[in-house]
Amino acid sequence: MQTNVSKAFEATLVISILEALKTLSVAGSWPDSCITSVAALPAIIAEEWQVPPDTKWVAYRLCANITDDSTLAQAAFVERDAVRHMLAEIVSGFDLLHKPPTATNAPETNAKRDSDILVLAIGALINLTEQNTVARRQAIHEAAQPSMAAVVHIFLKGQKHVLEAESVEQMEVSVVYGYLAIMLANICQDGEARSFVRSLLPGGKLDVLIAAVQEFVQHHQKAGAQQESGDTEEQWGSFTEKFLGVLAKLKAAERDGE
Repeated sequence: MQTNVSKAFEATLVISILEALKTLSVAGSWPDSCITSVAALPAIIAEEWQVPPDTKWVAYRLCANITDDSTLAQAAFVERDAVRHMLAEIVSGFDLLHKPPTATNAPETNAKRDSDILVLAIGALINLTEQNTVARRQAIHEAAQPSMAAVVHIFLKGQKHVLEAESVEQMEVSVVYGYLAIMLANICQDGEARSFVRSLLPGGKLDVLIAAVQEFVQHHQKAGAQQESGDTEEQWGSFTEKFLGVLAKLKAAERDGE
């Protein structure tokens, strides 16, 4: 009889193998059944009571990788209602991010692992909402609205952390909030989603979100300028260009009152 530990080890191993395959082939060339299975991971994680953190970490890392370059994979995630589960995971992740360590935990190890899972979940949702219009709309479906509203409130509360950041640890947390701003900006490319988010922001305007995205883009530009490798610098430049595009669309929507 398989124990929970052996099941978790088996799941982690299978996900790791799939991730290794992802580095050797484009996800779009994978069998539909394989892509569908990966797309189901956020729902499976949400429905299981005790998913080991290491399993969750490799699962969301695979989700972030596979949604980065495959529209077929993105469609599969949308079909499996992954957006709602990812939003819930992000809410949970921020709770852990600010949760005081206990005497029975290894504080630094747990905090780093939890932060990594959170960033990967945000990254996967950034990928989904960058191009997929259905994914943006799913973020405000009735079942997702509580988590979406919580995410907006987390974003607003997080701006205080960003402004007060001084230590290395605080700066790292600020970067997480920066990615969250990009995710919200992507979702706001949808008119209805934008109205939903705007209704929860101060004055019913996107100003605070625009400022947060702009600040993160500037941070990203500075970090990219410090890269020594040509390939790495080019990659950072590509990300910055994407973020600038998101910022431009957000500003245009607010300017035009859409």
